[in-house]
Amino acid sequence: DVASDMGYPLYLTRDSWAFDAILPLFFGPPDAVHQDDRFWNTIQAILGVRIVKDEGAFHSMGLLQVHAEGTVYNLNVNNSKFVSGYQNPQGFFYHSSKNLDATKIRNHRNSMLRKLFRYPAHLGMEDVCSALESMRGTTTDKYTVVHVASPERKSHLPELNENTGRDHGAASSMHPEYVETILTQLDMLEHDVYLLDGDVTDVDDDVHRRFANANTAATRKFKLVDIPQHYKHNVGIRVYLAVLADAYLGNPVDQTSLWIARMRYALGMKNTYILTHKEGDRWVSYLDDESYLDLYDIKKLGIPWMG
Repeated sequence: DVASDMGYPLYLTRDSWAFDAILPLFFGPPDAVHQDDRFWNTIQAILGVRIVKDEGAFHSMGLLQVHAEGTVYNLNVNNSKFVSGYQNPQGFFYHSSKNLDATKIRNHRNSMLRKLFRYPAHLGMEDVCSALESMRGTTTDKYTVVHVASPERKSHLPELNENTGRDHGAASSMHPEYVETILTQLDMLEHDVYLLDGDVTDVDDDVHRRFANANTAATRKFKLVDIPQHYKHNVGIRVYLAVLADAYLGNPVDQTSLWIARMRYALGMKNTYILTHKEGDRWVSYLDDESYLDLYDIKKLGIPWMG
């Protein structure tokens, strides 16, 4: 965001951690994607970055110099030298821009997300859209995705509440009563509901147990549908299922859930509930559906939730 706003070139190596996140969502597993020059040129155009093969390219371009006291990056930007140095190559730090605000961040990321969604990830012989069709069949029936955060993520709730000045306990806990209230408001209670775990290696069994209890033979409140086992660990399927849902009940303590909400807004999807509060007996989103700037306001969310 800062590089785009200030006109600085942003360089990434092909083995950057960023592609570990992007490729499975929009192109396919990294080891299955044909990563030729055409592919990398496409990525460069979408992200507005410059991609080099490896760190050695920085040396040959004169952008990186290694000194005894640490690594120094020297970038010539608009005929002025921008120098940044640090001692620990594993350390992360942020530069700020006086002109960069939530509106600019939203516009920049919306543009990238819309371009990325032109490239649904391939999973062997099928892409994620085909996989979703095999899950849903030929039905055009509506469905809801409920995002269940891992127990570890829920430990960050106090920090989020402090940053936003609001209590997000209901959306974080995802009790059946909370979900039932929203789905009743949307007239979606009779439609399929998927429980999507934010981290399949750290599942909140208590939430799943509560929904199972709410769905006893005597009181079947929800039409729960399982994600097929062979798709449960595929991040592309899980994200696309949530992004394309008719209703999405997101979890504000989960960074992936916040990104799904941003993707849905970028694509114009309705019925996204992630930053909510109670008005009378109703749970409503307090986001402005036209601007949704709270999703991009670092002062209100804090760095961990900005992505």
